[in-house]
Amino acid sequence: VGNRSPASAEVVEWVREAGRRETEAVTLGLAWPRAVLSLGHIAVPMPHDDPLYGLAPEATGQAGAPSLGGPAPRGESGALVVPLGSLARVRSNPFFAVITRRLDEAVRLDLQACGPGCETLFAGQTQ
Repeated sequence: VGNRSPASAEVVEWVREAGRRETEAVTLGLAWPRAVLSLGHIAVPMPHDDPLYGLAPEATGQAGAPSLGGPAPRGESGALVVPLGSLARVRSNPFFAVITRRLDEAVRLDLQACGPGCETLFAGQTQ
């Protein structure tokens, strides 16, 4: 997942099929949220609406609960024990739906390849 172009906030999925040199941009209908400049590895496994780490925890019905994902601390310097720079780090992935879609597809293909009866081994573990 990356920007469609350097001048665009729109993100696309860049796909390169096995044995091919060319990449194809698959439209996702997503864009970088305001004030998010980049993502680090810590953000990858967390959805944007995670109640503790999400940028938009209100989407989970946890409005008013403390959140580490989107604080905007104000006050005197030195008032916090935690360095402000650590609070600025993005802890959730605004493109988490892309990851879950790809994982769901991989599981579906694995179950399909496994053959008859295989799905009962994983009953209740897949959606």
